[in-house]
Amino acid sequence: MFKYVTSAAVNPPALPPVPHSLEDWKGELFWKAMDPIDSSYLSRILRHRKPEDIQLIFSEVKDQICALMFDGIGSSLIICLCGVCDEQQMNQMVSSLTADAHILMLVCLNSHGFKAIAEFVERLRTPKQIYDVISTLLPFMARLVKHQFGYHVIGHFVRIFPKHAKETQSILDAIADIFFEMATDRYGHLLLGELLNSGVFLLESRPSILSKLIADVHELSHDTYGCCVVQDVIELGMHDVHREIVAQLNGDFAKMSMHKDAESVVSALMMKSKEELAAQIYNEIIRSPNFSRVLVDPFGKCLLEEARTRFKETGRNILPLPDLHEETVRPKKKKSRMRV
Repeated sequence: MFKYVTSAAVNPPALPPVPHSLEDWKGELFWKAMDPIDSSYLSRILRHRKPEDIQLIFSEVKDQICALMFDGIGSSLIICLCGVCDEQQMNQMVSSLTADAHILMLVCLNSHGFKAIAEFVERLRTPKQIYDVISTLLPFMARLVKHQFGYHVIGHFVRIFPKHAKETQSILDAIADIFFEMATDRYGHLLLGELLNSGVFLLESRPSILSKLIADVHELSHDTYGCCVVQDVIELGMHDVHREIVAQLNGDFAKMSMHKDAESVVSALMMKSKEELAAQIYNEIIRSPNFSRVLVDPFGKCLLEEARTRFKETGRNILPLPDLHEETVRPKKKKSRMRV
C-alpha cells in the first residue's frame, strides 16, 4: 500500500552550523547558553579546559548567572562552568549571584533554579564564598523554608556543611526564630523533621524553643503539620520532655484520642514514654466520662489497641476491653520525610 511521505521526512531540517571557533559566537553566548544544541556544544568546549575558551564564555555569562539559572538549559551550563573556573572567576560569579538578594531568593523558589543553586553551592571553594551566598539568603528564610523548592535549598545547605560550621549555625539560628511558623507549615514541618531526627537541630541547646513548644503543645498537636513535629520531639526520647508534655496535656487525652491529628501525638507518647507515664495516659482515657465515645471512635479504638499491645508485652494488667478488631481502624498517620 502506498505510504505518503512528507517532504520534511525526506529532507529533515539541517542542524545549525557549529562554529570552528568561539569567536564566531562572540557577543551571542548568553543566548546560545539557553539553546539545547548550542549549550551542549559550549559544555563540551568547557570540558576541554582551555583557559582562553573558559574566559570567553565566562566573560559573557558572569553577569547573567541568575537569569540563566531560571532556565533549565542555561542552569546546566552555569554548573558546568563552575567546575572549570578558577577561584578568582568563582569570586566574580558569587558577586554576580548575590548582587540582588531578592532575585537570588526568586531563583531558589524556581523549579530549575533551586537545583542549580544547590549544585552551585557545592562547588564553592572558600569560606567567604559560602558566607556571601548564605548571608544573602538569611533575610528570606521564612519564605524559603515554607516553599516547595525553597525548603529543599535550605535543607541541602545544612546537609553539605559541617554540623558546627558557622554557616550551619547561622541557618539554624534563623530557623529557631521561625520554628513555630515552620512547625505548622506544609513544607516547613518536613525540614524541621529532618533536622530534629538527624540531630542537627538540638532542642537541648535551645531551652527557649523547648519551653515554648511545651506551652503550645496542645495547639500544635491539633494541627495537621504541627502534630508531626510534636511526634518528632517525642521520638527523640527525652523523658523529662515527655513528662512536661503529659503534664501540659493532662485532662485532654480522651478527647485528643478521637481527633485525627492529636491522636497520633497521644499514640507517640503512649509508645515512646516510660511505662509509668504511658499507664497514666491510658488510665486517664479509660476513666474519662468520654470513654464510651472513645470505644466507638475509629481513632480512639486504634489507640486503645496499641496501648493493649504495649501493656501486654510488659505484663501490666489493664482493664478488659471489648473486641476492637471488628470495626474499621483509621489509617495510620504518615510522617513525611524530606527527599531531594
